[in-house]
Amino acid sequence: RVDVTRPHTLRAWMERRAHAGPIDLLVANAGVIDDPDRSPREVAEVNFVGIINTVEAALPYMARHGQIAVLSSLAAWRAQPSAPVYAASKAAVRLYAEAIRGRLERQGLTISIVSPGFVATPMLNRWDGAKRQALTAEQAAEIIIDGLARRQPTIAFPRAMYAKARLMAVLPATLVEASAWLAGRARQQA
Repeated sequence: RVDVTRPHTLRAWMERRAHAGPIDLLVANAGVIDDPDRSPREVAEVNFVGIINTVEAALPYMARHGQIAVLSSLAAWRAQPSAPVYAASKAAVRLYAEAIRGRLERQGLTISIVSPGFVATPMLNRWDGAKRQALTAEQAAEIIIDGLARRQPTIAFPRAMYAKARLMAVLPATLVEASAWLAGRARQQA
């Protein structure tokens, strides 16, 4: 285990493991959710800064034609009032990965942005919001492994939730908020 919020520690860890050979696949999977036990700063540092630290520390040790996967989230496509720092930090991860893609490709590396919806994990259990269409960790792993094997630039699932997230990202905020309000009212009346 290594603290992804400490770049010096990560670099030292990468140097120590270098004798094992180049890294073929790096999965930068740091992530925590907003909750009362964590400061917003800690959520942002783990989720975003931790991903940057991990990727940048690993770059000198990546195999030729290696692959990097960064974990974002479907929450990255629209502001999430129930987990604002989580959503913002995962949006930052997505944008960071999109921004470095060209640089990595010139070095012979590929990057995949993994954007899951709800996955039944202990982290999700800490979150108070609705957990629609939650996949098991095993189901999510199968989708991710398949996407990585095909070197997909984006691995987003479930597909219907991904399509909805992309649509919500382009709609005006007032329309999205009104839709959420109406959906909430319908659930209360049911």
